[in-house]
Amino acid sequence: MTPLLACVPVCMKFVAIGIIGAIVVVFGLSNPVPIDDSPKEEGPSRYGATGPPP
Repeated sequence: MTPLLACVPVCMKFVAIGIIGAIVVVFGLSNPVPIDDSPKEEGPSRYGATGPPP
C-alpha cells in the first residue's frame, strides 16, 4: 500500500500537467491568429527621407 500512496503525488502532478496542456491546446485552437492581420510594409516616406538626419 505504501508504494501506491507514494505514486499518488507524482501521478497527480502528471495528470494536472496533462489537463492544463489540453486546456491550452483547446483555447489555442479555438482562437487562431489570422495570418492576414500582419502589418503591411510601408513604402518610402512621402517626404523622401530614407533614414535619420545626418
